[in-house]
Amino acid sequence: MPGRPLSMRPEWEDAVRDGRKTIDARLVADDIDGLKVGESVHYPGARLRVRRIRYYAGFGDLLAYEDWRRIAPDAASSEEVRQRLEHGHEATVHATGAVAIELETANDASH
Repeated sequence: MPGRPLSMRPEWEDAVRDGRKTIDARLVADDIDGLKVGESVHYPGARLRVRRIRYYAGFGDLLAYEDWRRIAPDAASSEEVRQRLEHGHEATVHATGAVAIELETANDASH
């Protein structure tokens, strides 16, 4: 089974494929409903496994606890990552919250 398909911003696809992006920070939305630790997920060109899932009130809270370099390894600062994550979602994130999905390679995933 290929795993649950999840979308990703095109500018982060290379970083997830080569293993530099190991946390997917996103809005809490239907595409992750029921997502479980150990489940395989499929991004464009990469199949990974969910190692941990952590929920936050918003991206500011998420970035206070998560290493921004694992979310956007090519960014210059935590503030730049926050701005990228919130762009176009400023109102929505306050209603839904944010989630950090920690990822690991899934070469031997059976889920």
